Amino acid sequence: PVLAFNGVLFEPFSGSAAIIGAGLLGIVAGGTDRALRRHRMRHHLVGRLSSDSFESLMEEKDLAKLTGRREITILSCRLLNHAELAREMEPADLEKFSSSFLKVVAEFLVSKGAYLDACNVQRVRVFFGYPLRNENHAEHACRVALELRQRLVNLAAEMQERWHKKPVFGASISTGEMTCGLFGFSEFQFFSAVGEPLDFGDRLCAVNTVYGSHVLISTRTYSLVKDAIEVRPMEMVFTPRLHPVSEIYELLAESGGLSEDEAKARDAFWQGVIQLRKGDYKSALEHFAKAKNENREDAPLKYFTERVEAGVKDGSSSAEGKGGARHVRMLMPA
Repeated sequence: PVLAFNGVLFEPFSGSAAIIGAGLLGIVAGGTDRALRRHRMRHHLVGRLSSDSFESLMEEKDLAKLTGRREITILSCRLLNHAELAREMEPADLEKFSSSFLKVVAEFLVSKGAYLDACNVQRVRVFFGYPLRNENHAEHACRVALELRQRLVNLAAEMQERWHKKPVFGASISTGEMTCGLFGFSEFQFFSAVGEPLDFGDRLCAVNTVYGSHVLISTRTYSLVKDAIEVRPMEMVFTPRLHPVSEIYELLAESGGLSEDEAKARDAFWQGVIQLRKGDYKSALEHFAKAKNENREDAPLKYFTERVEAGVKDGSSSAEGKGGARHVRMLMPA
């Protein structure tokens, strides 16, 4: 009454309504911001990330951290005899042949939690650990690669039956620090990563044609997952001005996944590679002979055995001091 007598009116309901209205407006605005963010992210990630992985990414509070440096693992998969098939097949058949490979591999890898970085005539390439963080990115990639290897065996049989052409597949896994972010412009904008491990992985994938192997992994990858997987060594490799000399490995199985005979053969193979690098060809041949399985074709074993036999034929030995240098491979651009 006193306030009213002095011309000051106090009516609580309109004030309360204003407060509630402001709150609702804030909720709507916040919801709109989240909706816009989801829409924008979905535009960049549709087809590249599974629905579950996308939802997990949307739960991260600070998406600005998608731009920066972080260690990730790259898995690349290629149709290694693509050029040969291009000479032998009709264009329409090659188009369907290649597209079948790309579809099966890309969809499988995305379903396993990978981010699809590239899917084109040259390769299918995915990331583990980006954009969705995963502390076990290297191990995750190796486990998925082992599943992919079997999937590719089945796919090769299906493709050969349909087109009467044998595809040769190869995959690689490399790990390292990359610069990650949103690259490009307009409709060509997408999340990706730039760095030496990506280039190394592409080159490494192509080397499967040399050994006849299926999945090769880098030294860094092996150092992170050596207790979780079974491997055998291949060669020492390097890329000029990009990657120092390091060892690469063939991925064989998960830890404990080899039978007793397979484990013994792997160990004999390992010792054979060591002796080959030393230039002790006689000892290398003895170990490679122990690694042989009469019931299974082993292309990498054949490759290294032929290297030893060539060394014996040349009459070279470790006494020449060239053993190590003779077995360092330069990786060429993919």
